[in-house]
Amino acid sequence: MKKLLALFCASIAFFSSCDMGEDGLPGDAYLKLNWSNEEPSYVYTNGAVPANFKWDTYYLTKPGVYTIDFEYEYEHSHSTVVKPYAVDIEIFEIEGEYGRTHGRDGKDADKDVFFDIMLFPDGEIDFTHEIVKRTEEDNARTKSATIEEPIIVSEKSEVNGKYAIKYTIYQLPSYEK
Repeated sequence: MKKLLALFCASIAFFSSCDMGEDGLPGDAYLKLNWSNEEPSYVYTNGAVPANFKWDTYYLTKPGVYTIDFEYEYEHSHSTVVKPYAVDIEIFEIEGEYGRTHGRDGKDADKDVFFDIMLFPDGEIDFTHEIVKRTEEDNARTKSATIEEPIIVSEKSEVNGKYAIKYTIYQLPSYEK
């Protein structure tokens, strides 16, 4: 009986020492939209930034894949031709440290990611990101057009260390307004 009790106590001590702490909080992700040469006549961000966003302003966003729809209008003869585009972008955030044994919590991420999207009238975009280390002050804060067989204008994947950004640009069918 004493051996069974000793084994039981040793089991409890062993399994309680394997208790994992909470994972650290991830860093924040920010997204800014801009245009080059000519402002698009229409932009729909599908929740990546607020619907009433301002150009050249960073907005806190969540990680995931977003489709940004945008259009440019051109006068052609006696009508207006609309060229719609859609681009899939992937937003990521820097992960916090994983929880450790003995109930120790992982450290929160000390870096944020700032994404910039520049829209061009030909449907191309510049999609870049910068990983920025937080300062002590920053750590104190709380954290309709249908696509019918779209034409892929370009696909890119850029790697910075172990993080990568991917995007695909589609040209949608043109229509007259």
